[in-house]
Amino acid sequence: MATSQQLASSAEPKSPGARLTIDPLPHYPDIVLALNVIETSPPKFHWYFFVPDAGDAHLDVQAGLKMHATTDFSPSPAERTWCFDAERTTLATDEGGLAAAAVVGRLTGATASQVDGEGESGTQGALRDLLARIPMSVPDADRAREPVFTCRVWVREALRRMHGAGYVRCPDVDAVEEEMWGYGRAAARAIEDETFAFASLVQSLSSRAA
Repeated sequence: MATSQQLASSAEPKSPGARLTIDPLPHYPDIVLALNVIETSPPKFHWYFFVPDAGDAHLDVQAGLKMHATTDFSPSPAERTWCFDAERTTLATDEGGLAAAAVVGRLTGATASQVDGEGESGTQGALRDLLARIPMSVPDADRAREPVFTCRVWVREALRRMHGAGYVRCPDVDAVEEEMWGYGRAAARAIEDETFAFASLVQSLSSRAA
């Protein structure tokens, strides 16, 4: 399997000193669902959301807020501890092995001037607060199909809550998951074949801006 460093370095450079891992670049106020490759055979990914910053739309490489469920990586799933994390990152030069990304919705009611002291827009913060309230356990809606909690299970519940809050129009989280698995598996095959260059940012077919 290719390492994250190899994946990052395989992308074509688009500006001096920056080797991009995604094309086209995401821009505010997109809400992006992204997959970082963990294993290629069988495919296994880390699932998370990324929202670009409001004030950097003119930049070739736009920083933003990564929101996800992360773990202490305990070997035993039963003993694994999960928590919500929101961190500043630049998706376009991410070294985590970005494999696939899709725009699933857009922040609403935002202006570029609504930025706090840490560079976070008001609507980024509102979405972060919404997602931070998701319990780190299998939700009732998924108990019949999900034996353990994972970042993917968290993403499913996050989509439901964003749908309810008006960030996305996503009536079928199963369809979004299957769509993302399709993009991820295709990327995993390309990585195995050593033909993978960078992730393609697409508009989700199963989730849109509300």
